[in-house]
Amino acid sequence: MTKPDLADVKRPKSRTVSRFLAGGAVALAATLGAVFVAPAAAMAAPTSCQTWDFPGYEGYAIIHCYGGSGYYRVRVMCAYQPTDNLKYLYYGDWVYAPDSGNSSAAYCQDNQYFLSSIMMTA
Repeated sequence: MTKPDLADVKRPKSRTVSRFLAGGAVALAATLGAVFVAPAAAMAAPTSCQTWDFPGYEGYAIIHCYGGSGYYRVRVMCAYQPTDNLKYLYYGDWVYAPDSGNSSAAYCQDNQYFLSSIMMTA
């Protein structure tokens, strides 16, 4: 039996380098996309916000922001009894932050108790 001549054997080309370069290109594109997209979302933030809560029976909340940019609104949580597990959420109107003449207000419905409020931004 004779040994085959190794010069006649076809060897597949290594794909390790091409896979590495393709993976690097995808990672680079994802990183650059995150770098250019993230700052735009972070720039819209209301500042100097004040909240007034009026808790209790048929309570409500008001939020007003005096600076920054972007939109905000108030959300109140209400229930028919303060110990009820079933809670109801009500939302105020969206308001643009530098607009000094407007506030966002949300009210509990008749016969409901005000439990809490939070500010939401967009």
